[in-house]
Amino acid sequence: MRTQAPPRRIHLLIPSHVGSESRLQTFKRCASSVVNQTYSNYEVFLSISGLEKYRKKSIKFVTSQKTKPWNIHDTGKQQLSQMEHLRKLVQISYERDPQAYLMFLDNDDMMHPMRLMAFNDASSSLDLPDNMPFTIPCKLIISSETTSPNATMDSFISSPRDFDQWKRNPKLRRNNVQLIPSSRCDDMDYNEYFDYIVPTSVMVKFFNENPVGITSHKFCDLRLYRVLADLFPYEAQDHPSYPWLLIHYKVSEDAKKHTFDNHGRRDKRKKGKCHSIDQASFGGEFKPSYRDVNLARKYHRISPGQVAMCRGHLESLVITYIGRDNWTLNDVKRQKTIELNGLYGYGLGNE
Repeated sequence: MRTQAPPRRIHLLIPSHVGSESRLQTFKRCASSVVNQTYSNYEVFLSISGLEKYRKKSIKFVTSQKTKPWNIHDTGKQQLSQMEHLRKLVQISYERDPQAYLMFLDNDDMMHPMRLMAFNDASSSLDLPDNMPFTIPCKLIISSETTSPNATMDSFISSPRDFDQWKRNPKLRRNNVQLIPSSRCDDMDYNEYFDYIVPTSVMVKFFNENPVGITSHKFCDLRLYRVLADLFPYEAQDHPSYPWLLIHYKVSEDAKKHTFDNHGRRDKRKKGKCHSIDQASFGGEFKPSYRDVNLARKYHRISPGQVAMCRGHLESLVITYIGRDNWTLNDVKRQKTIELNGLYGYGLGNE
């Protein structure tokens, strides 16, 4: 008879940038969801950047959460990349317990109370090798509801075993809440590195093999995700007991397309035809460089802001694969070149 595996020691790592009142509020919701986990064999590790007043308020809030001790690293910086936050947290975690399993959380997300329990039970029951990450990517996606008073955890659930209250809550605008089951995350482009539980040894190796020039890049999270996905070469399956385990803020696909149509600017007042799904892979502002302006002048079917978004997408592909899978890197660059030439004029992709 097979014996029950002991509970995994989990270290939850939270890279956090708090630079505004709204971000402070979402961080507080995130922290509250962390301390309300039904699983007990875990510790929390927080690295925080941002304006000093918001760092202090954030630290004051988490130290008041008596139910769970926090290991806090105040960077003292107003800006620090997500992966450089993680580099430091992995180091601190390793010194605490090199055998721990690591999980991650964005500081504007909220965990279901059963999330750590579900990961421990599922990964243990599969009897995976010690060096293999494991994923349960199911989640609820919210967009503008993030800063709404209605978007607290108790508006989504009533108890740790509840997964359906959000469906019955009239205060939540249904079109801003979307259930993404594990089996659909890949084809809907909602996979993230923090969907994984990861052995400490994997993260130590990742940072040993990737210099700061790579990990400080804004798209390095895609590189880490690709590494973890390659190490866990199985399709994620839906779990009937856990329809979702995370409430995740993400810019909608429609908003990303609209950003592209609005030439790289996020302007909700204007609506236009969606020209390119692929180039609109990222939300946010894209500031054109002088090279982008010159290319837009040369190829009249595309604006400087749109060139900047195309460049950003190509840059993300390079950061994802450079130095670890050159065949794939060359292939995606070739495909992207062909696509850009076809969409906006022969030669744009090459340039």
